[in-house]
Amino acid sequence: HVRLAKKFEGLVAKDERYEVVNKVVVGLVCFRLKGPNSLNQKLLSAINASGKLHMVPASLNNRFVIRFCICAQHAKEEDITYAWDVIKHFSEDLLEIMKLENEEIKKQEPWPRKSNLKPMELPKRLDTNLTLTQLKPHILKRTRSEG
Repeated sequence: HVRLAKKFEGLVAKDERYEVVNKVVVGLVCFRLKGPNSLNQKLLSAINASGKLHMVPASLNNRFVIRFCICAQHAKEEDITYAWDVIKHFSEDLLEIMKLENEEIKKQEPWPRKSNLKPMELPKRLDTNLTLTQLKPHILKRTRSEG
């Protein structure tokens, strides 16, 4: 299993979009897509929901990582290649969706910077109620008795 894990580690390391985050000494490879934790959470959720692979999450130094563990007794290199193909496929789809979403956000018209509204002119004397609510109680008492 260690040999197969090393093969998987090599596949991940060759792709600049990913990083291996553990030293591979057993049949376990912890990896992640370079980017925010949310990206890796979405990737893992999509892969697991497909039923094609099952991997589990972990947190390492406050980073969401995906744990790829070779557990099958009769696992072969073809299984590792298949798993890597599935991971790449879902990653590419997810990255494309995120790219399209970002482009769509950029296309949306921002709030107008210039308004057609004219600035409101304040009357010389503000409404008495507004003025009174801003006064301290002892001033309010004197103002009422004077008025």
